[in-house]
Amino acid sequence: PKTPLDSNSTPFKLVLYPYLALLCFAPLPLASNRPFPAALLALGAGLLLLTSIAYSELRIQARVQLRRYKAPFTLFGLVCLWILFQWSTWSPAALHHPVWQFTAENLSLPLKSRISINPDGTLHGLMNILTYWSIGWVGLLLGMRQRTADIILKTLIVTGCCYALYGIIIYFSGNNSILVYEKWAYHTSLTSTFVNRNSYATYAGLILLLSVGYICQKIKPITRASQSFSIKLKALIEFLFQHQLWAIIGALLLVTSLALTASRAGTLSSLVALTVLVLFLFKRNSAEEKKINWLVLASIVATTVFLFILSAGQLNTRLEGMLNTTSTPVRWEAYLLTLQIIADTPLLGMGLGGFEDVFQHYRRDTLRAPFLWDKAHNTYLELALELGIPAALLYFTAIALFIRSAFNGIAQRRSGKLYPTVGFSAALLVCLHSLLDFSLQIPAVSVTFAAILGISIAQSNRKQARKTQR
Repeated sequence: PKTPLDSNSTPFKLVLYPYLALLCFAPLPLASNRPFPAALLALGAGLLLLTSIAYSELRIQARVQLRRYKAPFTLFGLVCLWILFQWSTWSPAALHHPVWQFTAENLSLPLKSRISINPDGTLHGLMNILTYWSIGWVGLLLGMRQRTADIILKTLIVTGCCYALYGIIIYFSGNNSILVYEKWAYHTSLTSTFVNRNSYATYAGLILLLSVGYICQKIKPITRASQSFSIKLKALIEFLFQHQLWAIIGALLLVTSLALTASRAGTLSSLVALTVLVLFLFKRNSAEEKKINWLVLASIVATTVFLFILSAGQLNTRLEGMLNTTSTPVRWEAYLLTLQIIADTPLLGMGLGGFEDVFQHYRRDTLRAPFLWDKAHNTYLELALELGIPAALLYFTAIALFIRSAFNGIAQRRSGKLYPTVGFSAALLVCLHSLLDFSLQIPAVSVTFAAILGISIAQSNRKQARKTQR
């Protein structure tokens, strides 16, 4: 960019501060997974987008980034157009779902038919997707400066630790409420301000990655110092307890809250991503450096295991009974039924947001469990059902291209690997968990992940990062 970003300018702050406020707000009102807070989140993201366009330096950055990432943004634009086509009444009648004609004939009403079986759900789903991408886009623009990226990262860490502390306090004081509401589900699991334990586990895991990555980045100069192992170990312990005590306490709060969720998939996905994060941050070192690096990794693992033993009794019970639980085969039955629905409309889909309606029709007496299946518990299958296989593949490809940019940044950056490594690890976490749950369909989780991925991509390009740090 010809004009470097001035993070101290008033126009820049008019974008940054509301952006930080939105990230802090998203988990508060039941993870924004209700119509009104979701609409507020969408409004805030839209206003941020408009404000960023009004700032000339960000406009310059926007043009650069659109050229650099034209492929994923083009794919995303095509998916949005397809969603509108599913919702529209002017699309060819031969493509419309037969449920509209059936309903019109039985009710004797002049209904307008569409591909989507739930038009309101389609518009709501499109609103959510645009919100997530807007947050990621603004994060990509703001994160061009190292200083601003650091501010966003620290804000997410502090916010996540506050929600973890709140969840722990509520858990040990009876676990009977979520904010001002009486808790109606997961009475034995920590959920903080979230309703679903699995969704909060993903959120806590994302913030834990940031926290551990931040600590690892701070101790790197000590691990790479040309001193003996004993001297470096002593310096490391002194540094952590004298200068990074609050960061360590925050990480311990996050690990504890994650364990107390008793979410099997969320916890295991977080641990896999955490291991990848630490291994990437400390690779390519000399033999002497590797000793201290492996000690750091062993310390993290030992601390995590110790906290799990102390606080994750319910999680251990669920892990032990994983093969014997009745919910596992029922979930596989739901996956098979979802595949059957996809096979009926593989190209057109049922319309974004239409899973619950069509699934209830198909399941009838075939699914033994008396649960309300409003989600497929597999984001990939659900999007394939709703968008159709071609559009779902375009959407997945667009996201995969951004994740690849973060992964490439790990190799391109000789220093400052924190952000691309955190971005790739966060993507690994949510991609793994999405195989068995629906955390990315919760606004607070997707907004947080979008912000992390946005600033990670911004800091992934080595030449670009050098220019914006001048």
